[in-house]
Amino acid sequence: LMQPEFGSPIPEFVFELNTEGNRDDLRYGVQQAIELWLPYINIQEILVLSGDSLGVADSTDGHTVVIKIEFNVGNVGANKVITIFGTGDNLLFEVQ
Repeated sequence: LMQPEFGSPIPEFVFELNTEGNRDDLRYGVQQAIELWLPYINIQEILVLSGDSLGVADSTDGHTVVIKIEFNVGNVGANKVITIFGTGDNLLFEVQ
């Protein structure tokens, strides 16, 4: 509410082709959103890969995208990894 720019660009890519260029744009957009809205988050790495390249089950249709964000929180050092699996009909989150 009252923050129309809040969030990430993930919804903008839902119906886009799963190309390397779009995955690079998505990675950059997620990084920019984290830096803007969550400045206390220290990003170690953001990977955006096709499910095909990872051998994810049921990803042979070319629609699966995997976003992996490794980060820690400020000086606390709470190291976490969030992995988002986006398929043609599901969105799954894994937090480690």
